[in-house]
Amino acid sequence: MVAGALGIGAEYLANLCGESGEPVILAISVFVLATTATFTRFYPSVKRRCDYGVMIFILTFALVAVSGSRVTEILQLAHQRLSTILIGGAICMMISVFVRPVWAGQDLHDQVATDIENLASYLEGFVGQYFDFPGNNDEKPYLLHSYESILDSKATKESLANFAWWEPRHAGFRFNHPWKQYLKIGALASECACHIKALDGYAVKSKVKSVSKICKELQNPCITMSSDSAKALKDLASAIKTLKFPTSDIQTHIQNSKSGVDEFEYNLKNMPPPQQDIQEIMQLLVAASILIHIIKCVEELLESILELSEKAGFEKQTSNWDIHDSC
Repeated sequence: MVAGALGIGAEYLANLCGESGEPVILAISVFVLATTATFTRFYPSVKRRCDYGVMIFILTFALVAVSGSRVTEILQLAHQRLSTILIGGAICMMISVFVRPVWAGQDLHDQVATDIENLASYLEGFVGQYFDFPGNNDEKPYLLHSYESILDSKATKESLANFAWWEPRHAGFRFNHPWKQYLKIGALASECACHIKALDGYAVKSKVKSVSKICKELQNPCITMSSDSAKALKDLASAIKTLKFPTSDIQTHIQNSKSGVDEFEYNLKNMPPPQQDIQEIMQLLVAASILIHIIKCVEELLESILELSEKAGFEKQTSNWDIHDSC
């Protein structure tokens, strides 16, 4: 409507300048308004909310203003253009809502939960791949690289959150659902995926093969850190999928992984000066250092998901805790 009104105004102003001045005024009007509208799309707030609206504004203004110089009924042209936009928008909304609903909010919700699941899948498989831990060597190879999709998903999540902001209440997502919190959780998942990428790149080149007592004393805490972090991430993904508060079992898994950190530090301080297996010990030190950062990310994910559960009104379970006690 604004673009159509401005187009009519530009055409009226151009007519006042006569036949010789009309093309000049129209060209200047289209150039100035189109350039201004194009540059406003670079503002993050405009790009998030009104990117397509600004593009339609440019097209509508140019069509009404330029075509007005060749069409006698300029008001009829503006009316036809506005009617076309309204009818097309109404048809799209009816199909998207009633015929074949495709909710960006649901896609964002599922993607965040899947990302956290992929992190857990890698940490589960890492135990068998890196430490030759029995029972984990049958992990499917593609699951060990599923975390890679998380690293390049920021733009997709932002786009989905933008569309979800406009959607009405549907499924378990009420009006004014905290979609921004999903972006925060997604950013933390990406940070965790970066640590996992470093861990994966190192683990591919080095694998602990020594069975000496010293290596075993350092290896077992690393297994605890990795496996319990994976369990915590799986429970967090399940909580998001089912729209429920995270249970206190997650905090137990995190505490177990922290106990693995304490055990690793204790064994490292009290072990005798190594005479052999120095390379394997250094490899374990690097792996443990990265795992400690991953545990911190899991803690931050727990806090963010608790915050999401509180804001979104997720269903509370019998074995959960007060949000303030976990922070």
